[in-house]
Amino acid sequence: MKNSVRFVHSIMAVLCLFVLVSCGVSRDDYGAELVSIEVTPKNVYLLGGDTQQFQAIGTYANNSTKDITSLVRWSVSLPHSFPFQDAVQISDSGLLTTNYLGPLWGSVFAEAGVYWDIFDGTAFRIVVPNSVEITPVDPSMAAGTSLQLTALGAFEEVPLRSGAPAGATDIFTRDVTEKLSWVSSDEA
Repeated sequence: MKNSVRFVHSIMAVLCLFVLVSCGVSRDDYGAELVSIEVTPKNVYLLGGDTQQFQAIGTYANNSTKDITSLVRWSVSLPHSFPFQDAVQISDSGLLTTNYLGPLWGSVFAEAGVYWDIFDGTAFRIVVPNSVEITPVDPSMAAGTSLQLTALGAFEEVPLRSGAPAGATDIFTRDVTEKLSWVSSDEA
């Protein structure tokens, strides 16, 4: 009898804790119930080694909104056949870290609610440049001086945005200077 009473009390304690934790997200400051979540930014392009902070905004039954980034459960989804499932990780605070050079696509999700039944997500893509342009193009400099080179990557990717025409591509550029390993061909 004592064991069954302890068991019931243990179950009740766990349920109470679960309800208390869930209410932090499931209700706003005035008791209104959470009805939706929006994850931003949407459709993100990243380079290998990048980080991206995502934000979760909760909308409640009284139309109020609240930043619930640190209160939701974050997850990442990659293609099932992709062999390195730890190539992309997301923290409890919504910070995505890429440990893979690409190319790769996936999704980020934020979930809340008593049954984790309120959620939103967005797509991301780890891209590699189609070409890299180094500037200045034909550098010259005096002995004992230094010159900062810049690398600009050009990317052509199938768009992540919805409503894009079939076969459409996005072309964009990004400074990749810090992503490259630089070696001089002249030892002088």
